[in-house]
Amino acid sequence: MVDLAGVVDLAGVADLVGVVDLAAIAQSLSGIDADVVRDLDAREASELLAAASAVRSALAALEDRAMVALDVRLREEEAERGVPESRRGRTCAHHISMALRISPAQSSRRLAAARRLVRDMPRMHAALATGRLPEASALAIGTVSGPLGPALRREADAVLDQHLGHLEDASAAQWTQEVDLLAHRLAPDGFASRHAQAKRERSVSIGRAPHGMAHLHATLPGLDAAAIRKRLSLEAERLRAEGDRRGHGQIMADLLADTLLGRDEALEPVRLDVGVIITDRVLLGSDEGGATIEGYGTVPAEAIREAVGERVPREGAGALPEGVRATGAGEPRLRSPENAARDSLATLRRLYTHPSSGELVAVESRARAFPRALARMIRMGQVGCAGPYCGAPIRHLDHIRAVADGGATAVSNGQGLCARCNLVKEQVAAVTPAVEDGARVVTWRSVLGRRARRTGTPVEGRHGDSVSEPP
Repeated sequence: MVDLAGVVDLAGVADLVGVVDLAAIAQSLSGIDADVVRDLDAREASELLAAASAVRSALAALEDRAMVALDVRLREEEAERGVPESRRGRTCAHHISMALRISPAQSSRRLAAARRLVRDMPRMHAALATGRLPEASALAIGTVSGPLGPALRREADAVLDQHLGHLEDASAAQWTQEVDLLAHRLAPDGFASRHAQAKRERSVSIGRAPHGMAHLHATLPGLDAAAIRKRLSLEAERLRAEGDRRGHGQIMADLLADTLLGRDEALEPVRLDVGVIITDRVLLGSDEGGATIEGYGTVPAEAIREAVGERVPREGAGALPEGVRATGAGEPRLRSPENAARDSLATLRRLYTHPSSGELVAVESRARAFPRALARMIRMGQVGCAGPYCGAPIRHLDHIRAVADGGATAVSNGQGLCARCNLVKEQVAAVTPAVEDGARVVTWRSVLGRRARRTGTPVEGRHGDSVSEPP
């Protein structure tokens, strides 16, 4: 165990008028002898990093409270000066920007998330303050919960707290999906309108990057974005298999630029198969609900209905609407009347979820490699890489318990990982699956003693019991 008692002058930390002298703490930390850290063994260095992460989370929670307090005081002063209520608080983000040395845009986002966490989500904010949540995850929760309103945010806070044991090691991307799904369960009427508003804000921006490079950012409908990523990734894999020495990401970037600029390597138009999970009743309009896009996450059902060009009736779940026709092998297909000439079809397949956990389930395979259908089910059940705190796009399908150790080729023993996590998994950690309350929990135990737990996201979101507000 790393003992900082003789390194950090805790006794010298002043408590001035109820405010901790953070400058004294910073000075003590900056004064730590470099040799003290250099001489730590690997396990001690890992423990020091974990302790520093907890301190960083506590400081982030303190920053949240300070930002909210600053906002309140500035508004009070502006009210005394007679500033109209609609114009109060406009300067707060700039004051925060100068204090934290970040951009005003970042300050504005941080302040908005801080208000929601401090005022309406005390359990999640307490998890941040005690180090159970990293700053990135707390920021994701505070950001995505914005459209809910104070009362529903408090309800969401209670539900998330019930599942915190399974989610505290989740990536920021999974937290975003969890809160998005929960928001839809708590306020389904606003889900489609929020999507429509977001769709009106689609855009493309280009920013400068170091060393003669640039960042290209596009805000697109989720289904289009998922199709673009899959198209570029598949082509990159094909070229790599043919001997192209460029990296996977390099090829994707080159293909994107070549296609947009009309160069020789431009991609030819193709029809892509992008998976979407949606219940039959939601698809036909008899139930409210959302949908999940493979490799992306949750979207409103309206986005999927629009994509297939259907006007699905809102009442009744009777016969299939116009444009839906049956095909061989008992699988119906959706056919858009407006796009009949292009014969754009959507194949419907039955998927099953666990009755209590809500996660996708399926039968096992005798093959060592995951068959195509089973592999796709695993990909569709995850937002991104299942490695601790990762969330990067899935590149590899992995047996949690190795086949050599008796692991089955089944959904219950499969997970999607990015290339980095899959390549170093066996060198970094021991990974074991278990079932808790009907949900699969995958525990990663590093060789240096750290532990992280990952669990899947239920297709229709998490449920929560009624929980009273904390005192």
